Amino acid sequence: MVSRLPAMHHVGIVVEDVATAFEDFERRWGLRPAGSREVTFEEALVNGRETTFTAHYGFLAVGETQIELIAPVSGDSPYTEFLLAHGEGLHHLAFVVGSIDDQLGHVAATDKPCSIVTAGELPGLGRFVYADGAAHGTLIELIQATGPASGGDRLLQI
Repeated sequence: MVSRLPAMHHVGIVVEDVATAFEDFERRWGLRPAGSREVTFEEALVNGRETTFTAHYGFLAVGETQIELIAPVSGDSPYTEFLLAHGEGLHHLAFVVGSIDDQLGHVAATDKPCSIVTAGELPGLGRFVYADGAAHGTLIELIQATGPASGGDRLLQI
């Protein structure tokens, strides 16, 4: 059975500095910031290692989806690794799903299972994973929201 993803929730782009990227997106494309905030992830799993990291997240509304701008702040984050390896650019496509485990189970049953490169808790909102090997070189973020953000609409206001 093929597992269908819901509509895309956001596109994640790693940047050096969220404020600079906000200015650039507004100047070039007329997109205004929808909010930003620093978030610290305690006990996140990054490439098989438990770590704590902080990142600055900024959001731009674009039609039915959003662009998430991500700048590493401190700690051993997947975003620091990405910047060092690739520079600024597309990091992931994100989807809010009812169950991360069910979604990954469907992928694991295919001839090309994926690997989890990052997993963590969204403080007060749910959990997320970055899956590699399932989308032709682009990471897929699966978000399992809980509580008031379970519909995904408030999830981007982390």
